[in-house]
Amino acid sequence: MASPPELIPPPLSVDDILAFSDAELADFMQENRRPHGGYELPVDGWEKLSSVQRKRLVRRLKAQEQALALSPSACSRPLDLDELDARLRNVSDRHKTAWQTQRQENARSRITPPIDLEARARDRETEAYHDLLKDGGRPLYPIHLLDCVLKDPEEYRETLRFWQHPRDPDSRSLFRRQLQRWQDFRKWQRDNRGLDDDDGSFAAYVEWIKHEDAKDYTEAGYAKRLAEIETDPSCLRSEWDLQRAERERQRSSCREHDCDGFPDYGKAVKRRLARHNFTRPFQLMQDPKQQDTLTTWIEYLNFECWWFDLYTETVDRLKPHHDKAWQELVDSKVLRPHETKEFIRTDTSSRQDQAEEDQAWKAVERANLEAGKVYRLTQNDPKRSRIPKKKRILMLTAATARLNAAKDRLQSVKRRNNLILSFVRGTFDYEDAKKDAARHNTLLRWVLEQVPLIEAEMIQSEANEAGPGRTKRGKRGFTTEDHGGKRGSKRQKLEHQRLDSLNSTAVLAEARETRTERYVGIAQNEVQGSQGETSPAERAVRPVDASLVTFQGPRRSARIAARGNTSETALTPQTCQPGLHTRSLAKPREPPKSLADTRATATKKGLKSTARWGMSKPSGVLKRDRRPRRRPG
Repeated sequence: MASPPELIPPPLSVDDILAFSDAELADFMQENRRPHGGYELPVDGWEKLSSVQRKRLVRRLKAQEQALALSPSACSRPLDLDELDARLRNVSDRHKTAWQTQRQENARSRITPPIDLEARARDRETEAYHDLLKDGGRPLYPIHLLDCVLKDPEEYRETLRFWQHPRDPDSRSLFRRQLQRWQDFRKWQRDNRGLDDDDGSFAAYVEWIKHEDAKDYTEAGYAKRLAEIETDPSCLRSEWDLQRAERERQRSSCREHDCDGFPDYGKAVKRRLARHNFTRPFQLMQDPKQQDTLTTWIEYLNFECWWFDLYTETVDRLKPHHDKAWQELVDSKVLRPHETKEFIRTDTSSRQDQAEEDQAWKAVERANLEAGKVYRLTQNDPKRSRIPKKKRILMLTAATARLNAAKDRLQSVKRRNNLILSFVRGTFDYEDAKKDAARHNTLLRWVLEQVPLIEAEMIQSEANEAGPGRTKRGKRGFTTEDHGGKRGSKRQKLEHQRLDSLNSTAVLAEARETRTERYVGIAQNEVQGSQGETSPAERAVRPVDASLVTFQGPRRSARIAARGNTSETALTPQTCQPGLHTRSLAKPREPPKSLADTRATATKKGLKSTARWGMSKPSGVLKRDRRPRRRPG
């Protein structure tokens, strides 16, 4: 007899699991112990963890598994960490039902002392905001709007979209996402110049772990954890070795390739930006910490263009395979008229297919029960002789036919669902690359829109320092021309052209106007209905001239360059601190040839969007959608 459908436990957030005390974690594991003695833990957001966090969580789970094994109700089967890791990596993106939401709320209510997840998100976002500013980045919106955004992100959807990904729309980690991306760019700068990281020592890593663990533990748990680290810092040595290996892997793969030294890198940046129709003059410096704000931002634009090019090239490479697989699915005649290649990837399609398969299972069960009754009545019942033999044969034949028809229907439904599922899973990389390219195009428009804003801020600062009627000239930086033995001007050409063409009055007027433009869109919600004067940070005026910032994409791919919308906000940047450490310029390996290779490296070796000491994977490469689990058989 067919077994009834197995209920799929609703996933908890990985943040909830991290916040569990040891006792609560043990209770959670006990609740999810399977009849055979193993564990199946429904956890959502596994990909948000860095490799260090994941390793630490697995270690805690293993310890609890060993403790539970000593309990009277324990079974002999051990916890399969590989299977656990695979399951956690593949938790599906399901819409939360009321039951799932209640399950999560119940889990949170067990935490003692209670942890305010919203307050923790606010604290982490605030810290990330200030760290981003300190390192010269540009937060998407002003910090005084953080509470408003956390409370009602939909109100700020048009602004948040620049740093949100369709598969990870959580607005509670937006500044952290920006910070991680900016830190990856800083590593990109050093790697392409052959420079060492500022402080990659083991002692620095230990101190960083102490700081990060304070965010993940309760007060009592952190005190215990801190004591363990201080008693034996070498307990972190293996994790540090892993992070160093990940860093070296990033250093060799995520960079401009075919460059032999800094001058080649400077030329490669200009070539890539020119392919994207960005031809403004600029000169990179050997020491990125001596670069002005605008030049650094242009270099960051190139960094994001590098990823955009990777995504678009992957789309072009995988499209033939996708189209062939789709045609094979169409030719199989299992699709219904309304089932497009977009629809079959939706949760609606997945739920419908699962419901159809469940109904087919139930039909088999009913037919099986009925066939059993007929068999007993016609073959085992002492009174069966009262039924004519011919009728008994007809009854058995009819019951068998109904059972076989139900089984055939089930097999047909399973075959159809498997064909659809095979197509969906087999074309994940193509669909992910398309989404990543589209999302990255939106991000690039925001990055481009900051260029005239940064320029105006620099002009205003220059004018303020110089005073009325004159401009102030500063020290010349070390440029790519310097590196090749040529001397440049005392200022970068872009600044000279603008400053020489404007008198001080015009400079101040333009700068004031541009500074008020920085909060276009997100600040507009605050000032509607406001009467009287407000500060520049709370005013919204006309958007930046789109002709200055429209991202046209690479000339070789006009199709993808047509994507994107207008952008809205920016903040005043700050420059980073000086310091320069040289490393040998080893020739880099060949660029990644596929997104699948890049994703494999990112997932297995630490390129994650929330990686803590290591590096993040490319923005937008997050967890894959997964259809609901189907019955084996």
